[in-house]
Amino acid sequence: MLVPMGVGLLLLGVGAYAAGTAFSMAETAVEGWAATGGEILSSALVTHEIRVDRLEQRRPGSAVNPDAFRPVWDLEVRYLYRVGDHDYHGSVLSNIARHRREDARTHPPSDELRDLARRFAAGNRVEVRYDPARPQDAVLLADRLPQADWLRRGGLAGVLLGMASLGLAAFRRARG
Repeated sequence: MLVPMGVGLLLLGVGAYAAGTAFSMAETAVEGWAATGGEILSSALVTHEIRVDRLEQRRPGSAVNPDAFRPVWDLEVRYLYRVGDHDYHGSVLSNIARHRREDARTHPPSDELRDLARRFAAGNRVEVRYDPARPQDAVLLADRLPQADWLRRGGLAGVLLGMASLGLAAFRRARG
């Protein structure tokens, strides 16, 4: 009983720690990027359908539909910025998510999404953060995910608990 639990906790812990580390790397990479001025060319709150993943479909007694879609609100932004003598076009809003999405099945866009749409309205001047090594890679928002730290801490706890469980199982086996 302790061995399968220990192995499961180890695997879960390693996976959670790796996911948290990947999110943290996406956050910190943008912090070292250069900034330049830019202009919003177009901005729109639109709805469209996205595929519903299998985890979202899991409900007791329901079958998984691989062709299930749901409507979402999306803030799509296009912008122009200059680095040196070159003009670049960008469309990535954030280093964490390409767009801001909200469920459109039950409600209109949130106040937060509407505020972002006003902030990034066509014609507005904005700060664009870009990768100096690859100036075509740029974002308007350098976001942080608080879950990244919790994933890493939870992953580390899972690894430690898994190791303790395996150690206890080995100790019990050695004793008798």
